[in-house]
Amino acid sequence: MPDILSPQFEEKEPFPWGKMVLILAGIAGVVILVLVGWRVYRSPVTPATNKNIAGEQTTIEKEKEVAAARAAEPVARPTDSLDSDQDGLYDSEEVRLGTNPNLADTDQDGLNDFDEIIRGTNPLKADTDGDGVKDGDEIKQKRNPLIANK
Repeated sequence: MPDILSPQFEEKEPFPWGKMVLILAGIAGVVILVLVGWRVYRSPVTPATNKNIAGEQTTIEKEKEVAAARAAEPVARPTDSLDSDQDGLYDSEEVRLGTNPNLADTDQDGLNDFDEIIRGTNPLKADTDGDGVKDGDEIKQKRNPLIANK
């Protein structure tokens, strides 16, 4: 009969599966937080509301509006594709949006009219969120021009 006190029968410590699961869950949580944070940083509006804090259309809605307007315009007229101020918006789009077709940055805030439409800021208002800092300056400072930072 073997001796149960011999080294071959020593009790070994079990693998710490519980600790391993906690470590992996922690790593996954950090990765998810980083990805969500990156997405929130890049998106000035929440997808749930489809509006910025001023209650205006989001970028996606404005892009759809611009794309629909471009599709509706007859292709045969060469003036339809005219962009006098070279800001990325056709003159006919600028007239419809109320911006100046001869001035790339209608509100003189440092962002051209097309960039303002894409970002969801107001191309007719130098400080969309009303915090006293022009939209273009907020972008340069890596701040959200749709959220007042006082």
